[in-house]
Amino acid sequence: MLTRLGLCFVPLAAALALACAGRPADKDKDLKEAVKLYNQHQRWGDFRTASRWVAPDQAPAWLAARQRATQVRIADMQLLQIVPGDPPDERATAIVQLSWYAQPSMRLESSTRRQEWSKLPVGWRMVDEGKVEAPKPEAGPVDGQPSWP
Repeated sequence: MLTRLGLCFVPLAAALALACAGRPADKDKDLKEAVKLYNQHQRWGDFRTASRWVAPDQAPAWLAARQRATQVRIADMQLLQIVPGDPPDERATAIVQLSWYAQPSMRLESSTRRQEWSKLPVGWRMVDEGKVEAPKPEAGPVDGQPSWP
């Protein structure tokens, strides 16, 4: 009886071991999770925790800059896209839509941010961040087409 029971667990243990083995999709999930947590902590004003996902050599300056900007509040952050870098398992670019306001005006602003991520020994870390520049509009209507939207 014990032998039959033991034989039943061998395939189950093998299947479990294969399921837990690292797959490329797991690396993507770790990156998405890092981007998500970094941006969520920023949204809630928890910059000390968000700084855990900033490259260690940049984290103190990053944290000091965020703590000086006390009048800026983030209303919403949305991950739009993750673009694999070169090599894809070590670098990536996250595109994030940011809605924010500066007190006391309370006027909601929106911008798209580019976040450069690198896989370091401690995990995925944000190494550079900047505004995504919108393409410049053309001089005017082309062939009688309206210049909007």
